[in-house]
Amino acid sequence: MAIKNYLPSKKVLLLLIVCLVILGLIFYFIIIKNNKENEDKLKSAQNKEAIKDLVSKDSDGDGVLNWEETLWGTDPENKDSNGDGVSDKTEIDQKKKILQPENTSANQDLNETDRFIRDFYSVFTSLDQSGALNNNSLTKISDSISNTALNKELPNVYTEKDILVRADISIESSKTYHTQMKKVLDLFAKRAIIGSELTILNSAIETGDESSLTKIIPIADEYENLSKEVIKVTVPKNLEIIHLAIINNSYKVSETLTNMQNMFSDPIKGISNLILHKKYSSILTGTLNLLTIYFKDKGIVL
Repeated sequence: MAIKNYLPSKKVLLLLIVCLVILGLIFYFIIIKNNKENEDKLKSAQNKEAIKDLVSKDSDGDGVLNWEETLWGTDPENKDSNGDGVSDKTEIDQKKKILQPENTSANQDLNETDRFIRDFYSVFTSLDQSGALNNNSLTKISDSISNTALNKELPNVYTEKDILVRADISIESSKTYHTQMKKVLDLFAKRAIIGSELTILNSAIETGDESSLTKIIPIADEYENLSKEVIKVTVPKNLEIIHLAIINNSYKVSETLTNMQNMFSDPIKGISNLILHKKYSSILTGTLNLLTIYFKDKGIVL
């Protein structure tokens, strides 16, 4: 049995995750409803009763909340969206039963997003059934997602044993290092595609064109090549830490870009790596700036 066939729409889930990260869980419920009346109500809601009303509306009275129908791809205004004689609630309940965590044999092929969908429903349903679904519990769910599924680190691939280090820390040694690094970085900077990765990603999400994400591959390759070229350069002992940071973070940026190609098939993994991409790109830029400051301080021509 292919359990993925019973999971909610990943296209809708992608919007869910983006909203969880940027705006928080409560605002998401309004966005997926796309209802002006509810949007106005959210803006004026200042108490738990108003918030609960927003997340518990069931327009067609079939026992499935509007936001949940949107996620499953059914019509919140129609009890039998596909007209097959079986109510939306019955079909969704059957899918939920298959998604139960204890169904281990069916869960073996799940990716990070599939597992998230399963666990999300498990937590949300438990809160709803116990009457504990409120502003505080929704906030905790949002925080949990941020701190687990979206807050992962990539390990360093290279260590001191992998780089070429010389004991000489003289100015002449630094000048030699500068010359070699400048050659590598200048070639890297000339690549026109570098820096266009987020534009490509944004366009793919806006148009829904998953195939366009393949344009990220050459950019990922460039960052990986940067780490490989820098590792060939012999570094003075006093610049070893900075040198190693450039290598590792270049490789991490490459890895996040490669993983971001899963944005549609595995949104959790895609969003997580988008966050990591920003982090490692910033570290890489900061490390290169430190190196520039060092060269300037030593009076080495840039």
